[in-house]
Amino acid sequence: MKRGLNAVCYEQEMYLYFEREASLEETDFYEITLSDGQYIQTRHTNASFYGLKEETRYEAELYLCQSGEKKLLDKAVFVTTAFRPRLDVTKAPYFAIGDGKTMNTEALQKVFNEAGDRTVYFPNGRYLTGALTLNSGTELYLEEDAVIVGSADPNDYLPLVSSRSEGLHMHCYQSLINVGEIDPDGGCNARDIRIRGGSIIGGGIPLMERMEENAIEFTGDYIDSLSEEELATFDRGVATINGRLRGRLIEMRNTENVVISNVSLGKGPYWNVHFIYCDNVVVHGCNINTRGIHNGDGLNPDSSTNVTVFDCTFDTGDNCIAIKSGRNPEGNILKRPTKHVRIFDIKGAGGGIAIGSELSGGCEDVLAWNLELSMSSSGFGIKTTRKRGGLIKDIHVYDSILTNIRLSAAYTCNNDGEGANELTKLENISYDNCVILGQGYTIFYGEENINKVEKKNVPSILMIGFDEGQTFKDICFSNLKLKKKEQGVRHMFEVDNLSGIDFGAMKTVE
Repeated sequence: MKRGLNAVCYEQEMYLYFEREASLEETDFYEITLSDGQYIQTRHTNASFYGLKEETRYEAELYLCQSGEKKLLDKAVFVTTAFRPRLDVTKAPYFAIGDGKTMNTEALQKVFNEAGDRTVYFPNGRYLTGALTLNSGTELYLEEDAVIVGSADPNDYLPLVSSRSEGLHMHCYQSLINVGEIDPDGGCNARDIRIRGGSIIGGGIPLMERMEENAIEFTGDYIDSLSEEELATFDRGVATINGRLRGRLIEMRNTENVVISNVSLGKGPYWNVHFIYCDNVVVHGCNINTRGIHNGDGLNPDSSTNVTVFDCTFDTGDNCIAIKSGRNPEGNILKRPTKHVRIFDIKGAGGGIAIGSELSGGCEDVLAWNLELSMSSSGFGIKTTRKRGGLIKDIHVYDSILTNIRLSAAYTCNNDGEGANELTKLENISYDNCVILGQGYTIFYGEENINKVEKKNVPSILMIGFDEGQTFKDICFSNLKLKKKEQGVRHMFEVDNLSGIDFGAMKTVE
């Protein structure tokens, strides 16, 4: 994402987005204009334009409006795309049936295999299917009430495929939507994927439970080889080992040039949108719901570069977004960081946004702003363990509402396996102009708890370093605002094994 105007263009739609200029005062706003006369005034850093003409050149201008003055920040030219021929999945020779009952895997896979330069088109309906593979150049378009529904039978996601789960390469169940082949040492082998409109919904809690149960067929010999002491290092014992084999909702491996636009996603049996070794990814206008799913992250950039996520809402069974880069020692050896990530104009309930805990390959150049995470269990944080290693640098969060700030070396999950040769390093981390609530919401798993909500007080700032090494450097807070709590309840701060932190000035706000 370049500094000025960027765009996702379709035939009659254009989605412009850009990096923040600075914190806006109460009366400040941006104005985005198109050469056809349309304009939008907003305090967000994205704008959507509709009713455009196909294959048409549009000049766009971006202004910052402050104190009655209008400052030109950037201007650019964008061209809408041509209409692509549509391949209707319900027509001959495919005859997919959108009744929510008929299994369509074979018919739908045939469509994707034969689509070529045509858009794969889903009219309104519910299309039940098992695992599907998309080829380079695929555009998948769903009407507003069209839903791709994942089967709840693990057998519909076999055979196992090479993947990466909780930071380790292994064979896993296929995902509902699969793109590319994993290659930790190579570049991209799939490209130019567009998914837009409608909904893609996985097999949910039943599939999650059945995949964990059935995975013993593939993990049994390994589990039998472990001593009781070794098995005890896994958080949930056998369930953790089996759970790592679960497929995702969408998994893209070694894929470049990806756009996912205005899709409702969710109920995958594990993480939902997982990008492994990918480059140039844009996700916008999406609603991701994974409530009740254990490890139900919404979106995971994993050793991927140039990832932009904006104008999305999350209600998740774990982190809304979790940035990852492999786990010790594998991630340390590969050293493929996730870098150049932009996250903005996000509203999230669930586990907040995190870097880690599988961050052994490193992470750098992450900017996030206008995050509304007041209904999450945590805000925007970094979580690691003394085993992870990796360099995390140049992480900056602005203009956001966060339950808390957590930079922790005391994370205990996924602590099995051999450790790294050095401790994780954090460098040049900042939070500016953020409201801190000091309260969060517990995440519950399983069907019986799916609507359960429990508010709790959490440390407003939790920072725990390593007792044997000062590896957290240049941590800066500025213009933090502590949300006033009910009478008698104070904000809590927990800081341990750290020094030289600049907390700046803080104030309490209503």
